[in-house]
Amino acid sequence: MASTALPPTSLNPYQQTHEEKEQQYPVHYRGVKDLVDNGSRTLPQIYVRPPDERLVINSHQQQIPLIDLSELEGAGRSATVEAIGRACRDWGFFLVKNHGVSESTMENEMRVGREFFHLPTEEKMRYFSTDHKSRMRYATSFNVKEDKTLNWRDFLRYSFKPLEEMVPLWPDKPTDFRKENAEYIRKIGDLASILLSAISESLGLPSEYINEVYGDYSQYMAYNFYPACPNPEQTLGIQGHSDPGGLILLMQDDVGGLQVLHEDHWVVVRPVPNTLVINLGNQLQILSNDIYKSVEHRAVVNSNKERISVATAYGPSMSTLIAPAPQLVNSSSPAVYKGCVYGDFLDSLQSGSLHKKSVLDCLKLDMS
Repeated sequence: MASTALPPTSLNPYQQTHEEKEQQYPVHYRGVKDLVDNGSRTLPQIYVRPPDERLVINSHQQQIPLIDLSELEGAGRSATVEAIGRACRDWGFFLVKNHGVSESTMENEMRVGREFFHLPTEEKMRYFSTDHKSRMRYATSFNVKEDKTLNWRDFLRYSFKPLEEMVPLWPDKPTDFRKENAEYIRKIGDLASILLSAISESLGLPSEYINEVYGDYSQYMAYNFYPACPNPEQTLGIQGHSDPGGLILLMQDDVGGLQVLHEDHWVVVRPVPNTLVINLGNQLQILSNDIYKSVEHRAVVNSNKERISVATAYGPSMSTLIAPAPQLVNSSSPAVYKGCVYGDFLDSLQSGSLHKKSVLDCLKLDMS
């Protein structure tokens, strides 16, 4: 088997040839799209999940809350903020409409992402890396070096801060990838700031509290690509997990596959045209002192259609210490978590697996 050793950290991965990467990495590092393109008709064993982790068909027909943001800057602000607070408390997930990102901007963002994943594998492997700290990374599964069972997912993950520095590192194919991503990022960034202000208010905190605590934001985007799968009942696109950051804004296509764990049931998040899915990450659960939850969710796949989603994550700066907001801690509501620097939190997460909330659980204080 080819060596899985990583290249020296000083080596620029974009300067490696395709042949060098082929010699360096085993075949499954090339991703599930490559597997499908090469005619695989059965699910390789490395993707088959143990029986207790496989997809359980759930008939739960609930839908996460849908919130209209059109009144957030008007007379209906108080009611909208209250609705956001209820969704954060009861679900940790909600949909938003009238969010300010145009339909054409969303369509173009999805289009260039889909076109990227349909490029030849050799082109995509220009950006391949197993370094989770890489600011521009194409990869597969979650942690392909450590995962015992792989996810049926390829992804392109990249930072967009500072924008003028990062754009030249983004893929140059398709030809308008950089242009469309820069446009989407500007629009989605405005929305993230507005939502964080509303979430602050919903907790009874000053409007800019979370934005100020986060400081110099960490920001990244991830395209998730799930090809049609020959045996979808035996695997998952991505296993149940909660997100480590602060606020995640997700655009999904019309295929569907996102499920949210709510009251011990997996609830299907049905696609709604021109909406965005919003969910809270671990850092907001810590900051809210457990008032709001970062909820476990997963992606399932199907045998007929590919699926694509675009997640934009906003979190604290890597050097920021996140702890429960002092205003939310008192004798009747003691601090649930000890503080943790966000960069250290991510390092702990990446050294293990994506499963559940082990890092978050380790930060819990003894309440006995």
